[in-house]
Amino acid sequence: MLKNVTPHKKKSANLKIASVRLAMGLSLIMLAGCAPKVMHSFIVDAPAKYPSSLVIKEIEVLPFEGNGQYGQTIGILIKSGISHEGYINVVPAAGYVVTGNLTIGEVYKNSREKAYECSEYDPNTKKSYKKTCYSYYHTKKTITKVGYILQDKSSGSTIIGDSFTSNFDRTWESSTSVADAEASASTDDAIITASIEELAQKVVADVTPHKMTVSRELQKGNDDNIGLGITYLEKGRADQAVAIWDQVINQSLKTEDKAAAYYNIGVVKESQGLYKDAFELYSKSNVLMPKDELYMEAMTRVESMKKDEEKTRAQTLVQESAAFTPPPVEPTEHAHSRSASHHHHKKKHHH
Repeated sequence: MLKNVTPHKKKSANLKIASVRLAMGLSLIMLAGCAPKVMHSFIVDAPAKYPSSLVIKEIEVLPFEGNGQYGQTIGILIKSGISHEGYINVVPAAGYVVTGNLTIGEVYKNSREKAYECSEYDPNTKKSYKKTCYSYYHTKKTITKVGYILQDKSSGSTIIGDSFTSNFDRTWESSTSVADAEASASTDDAIITASIEELAQKVVADVTPHKMTVSRELQKGNDDNIGLGITYLEKGRADQAVAIWDQVINQSLKTEDKAAAYYNIGVVKESQGLYKDAFELYSKSNVLMPKDELYMEAMTRVESMKKDEEKTRAQTLVQESAAFTPPPVEPTEHAHSRSASHHHHKKKHHH
């Protein structure tokens, strides 16, 4: 037998259904928003901080003032970093010199315990009972600062300079005792050394052209083939990934999927240093989805990358030219004999 529903009750039922659908929709949006981003990382050439008109072939790095052995350590790390990049030779008495100072703050230490309610099973009574349990913590904090300048020795002028700060703040936990938490913590020397290494890398990035790892977010879209292309790219198959995304562009009826495919191909072109091509692809994504900030930011970013590439090329032009200059050829013994014989023949003919 059918049950009659009054208009009022029917309206209430419809509202409930609408509310459930809205809640489900919001849940799906939240889940989509929480989905992990897919990133593509690659290495690019980055310029030094000084002007592109300046080409430095040799540089000297002096020990930094302050904190004794650590001042020596950061100087050594900067030397090693510059040498590793391979653009500038580190030599004593060069025309350009890096100097600076290092300040290491006191390592703050704090131990504490935190009580909480937990359950424990008693095998004798075969029951669980509540009791007070404890977690033990040990925290270390410190601040390390470095300031540097790059000078032209001949003029005494400062070309560039800056300061950097490293903030260390970490807590170790133990379920047994404060002593165990303290024992698991890094030593003060290890903490300071790690901070100095971080700061040294920042100085190196300022004073020499260098390699830099960058990461770009990929778009997953709604088309399964976009995800397939990402899988190929993650496995180092960039050409296949681009071919798949081209198919999405040609076949998909969804604007957002076409935009995502254009953008992902742009990321590949950017990773290959083809910044003009990348800009054109990002522009196509922007035309399709003009309100998507990711595509707008990509266009601006790749323009900046192009300028950085030109600056790096200018700063390394002399070094690259020098690297490919063939050494002078020493005359061989055979060539010398032929020269001497030719000279003797000319002399005989003259007589």
